[in-house]
Amino acid sequence: PVTTLAIFKEQRLAENGRGHLYYSVLGESILNDAVAITLFGSFVNLVKSGEAIDGQVALRILLDFCGCFLASTLIGVAGGLATALLLKTARLGAGACEGEHFYFNVPEVGVTLVMAYVPFLAAEACDFSGIVAIMFAGITTRHYAHFNLTQVTRQIFLPTVELIASLCETYVFILLGLGVFLMRRAYSWPLIGWTLLACLVGRALNVYPLALLTNKLSSGPIMSVKEMHMVWMAGLRGVIAFICALGFPKQEDHQDYLLCTTVIMVGLSLVVLGWPTAFVLRCLHLDSSVPVQEPRLPRVSW
Repeated sequence: PVTTLAIFKEQRLAENGRGHLYYSVLGESILNDAVAITLFGSFVNLVKSGEAIDGQVALRILLDFCGCFLASTLIGVAGGLATALLLKTARLGAGACEGEHFYFNVPEVGVTLVMAYVPFLAAEACDFSGIVAIMFAGITTRHYAHFNLTQVTRQIFLPTVELIASLCETYVFILLGLGVFLMRRAYSWPLIGWTLLACLVGRALNVYPLALLTNKLSSGPIMSVKEMHMVWMAGLRGVIAFICALGFPKQEDHQDYLLCTTVIMVGLSLVVLGWPTAFVLRCLHLDSSVPVQEPRLPRVSW
């Protein structure tokens, strides 16, 4: 949710001692998108084959998902390590003047952006999950390759990536807006209602138990109940769902119903849960500064 994260930055959550809330929403949303796309591909294959879901099929889907996720992770980690090695050995920024703040090292920035995209292409070419690969490539690159960049490139690279991410999300929303007028009308209000209920309840069953479990096991800052409410609200977006719906098999009118339901869900999530983010932060008193919590020992020892 690029828009939500932008609001978090505007409210200066990280500077106010709530960096764990910002990064929880960021990491959880990326992982959710990766899992959703991978599982959606498995169910699309099931729809195309016309198989009924039974124990054997469910086990096969689970094994396929685990294999795809693991292979995509390995591709991403390998891509991140390759980027770090390339930046360290090629010395693309060797001629840059560290004191020249307006120097823009085009080869270094270009190579880093291209290398960041290579794991996605490699995973998709192997019929794995590109978003899982690029997620772990980003984690690995940030950890191992970031400090192989010159100082000037480090200062401009992350804002450049954020700009590209914002433009990409804007493009998806433009596509979504045009799709409202171009797609066939196939609305099923019972389907929309049950989908909305399932999203809200499923989101709650995901966020609150895992947050409580993390508070028990993690040595990081404790997530309060108000922050759990914010995580529950911030993660309800539908851009990835809309892109997945476009790839649903065109059998009878199923894709039309799925697309219309997804558009309604995305619209509701934006209007009801997206725009009021800053207002909800103020209502929950999450926009004020809090003392930085000291690291604590896990409550459960293994």
